[in-house]
Amino acid sequence: MQHKAKTVLIVDDDEGMRDTLTAILKWEYRVLRVGSGEAALPVLNREDVDLVLLDVRLPGISGFEGDVPPAVETRRRLG
Repeated sequence: MQHKAKTVLIVDDDEGMRDTLTAILKWEYRVLRVGSGEAALPVLNREDVDLVLLDVRLPGISGFEGDVPPAVETRRRLG
């Protein structure tokens, strides 16, 4: 019986970092990638994400503040 691959959301403004993490993870996980905290919010609302790799130094909404960490926490609680 095949199991459903877990989904990882990579949130990083550095395309090279997104590419590197995707290359490492894509064999065992479904990987979603966005370049900003703002772009992460709609993904979190529509996708069943198991893990978020969140750059803490993003332009705009950072990984330390803004709406991304609360959105992740809300999804975890509702999960």
